[in-house]
Amino acid sequence: MNKYSVLIISGAAFWGTMGIFSRGAEKLGFTTVEAAAMRIIWAALILAVIMLIKDKNIFKVALRDLPLLAAVGIVSVFAMSVFYLSAISSASMSVAAILLYTAPFFVTAASAVLYKEKITLRTACALVLAFLGCVLIAGIGGRVTPLGLFYGLMAGITYASYSILGKKALVKYSPYTVTLWAFIFAAASALFVINPFTIVTKVSQSGLQSILLTMLMGLVTAVIPFLLYTLGLKYTDAGKASIMATTEPMVATVAGMVVFHEIPGVVSSVGIILVIFAIALLNNFGIAVKK
Repeated sequence: MNKYSVLIISGAAFWGTMGIFSRGAEKLGFTTVEAAAMRIIWAALILAVIMLIKDKNIFKVALRDLPLLAAVGIVSVFAMSVFYLSAISSASMSVAAILLYTAPFFVTAASAVLYKEKITLRTACALVLAFLGCVLIAGIGGRVTPLGLFYGLMAGITYASYSILGKKALVKYSPYTVTLWAFIFAAASALFVINPFTIVTKVSQSGLQSILLTMLMGLVTAVIPFLLYTLGLKYTDAGKASIMATTEPMVATVAGMVVFHEIPGVVSSVGIILVIFAIALLNNFGIAVKK
């Protein structure tokens, strides 16, 4: 496994801790949408401060490239969160999670057309195994509605767009610049879905605890994973990167087991094994498959 694969998988692992923070935010009285918006806003602020200290040139982009970076932030980061939360509300968490992880199919197909990435037998097998693993981890069943299916598929498409659009932006800009501007635009969009006065009221009621929790949520589940994933994406085929990111639900399951003592069943355990096997297949861990 090369270092870029490690970056991608590590980023997905940080994404997998989202449930820990979202449950904490819920206990403090924040809705899911409010917590998601605050996560994005904090991430933008933290990234801006880090990049100002690191190198102010990271902020520099050509005006003609702002629409692309805006698309990454508004569509791939903000809209994905909105569609995913809407899918959970309209269907169920399991259905939403399964539909979200249709993303690697969209990425692989689009990358083959846009970036001429070859779809090898190895990649195809890993793609199917990873998706089946995600289905088993999320759980088969759950409430299904037409609106829920629509929101879920849109979540998968917008989630996939980060790898597709991000790959294009990375041709010209560093991973730091792409991630920074993506969150600047995402944060600006997030301000439209929350009531600032309501947020201020809830923060004043819960005090420093809510500030630290949401700030940490932005750092651990947004800043760190998006930087790691984008750094790895720059040097990895978008399709393969998207498949490797399916470690997220696996880590989420393990996190639930460790923190909340939620012991996964046999089906979920098989799903975890399939995801691990898919990643091993992509990284040539002694598995012979003709390309």
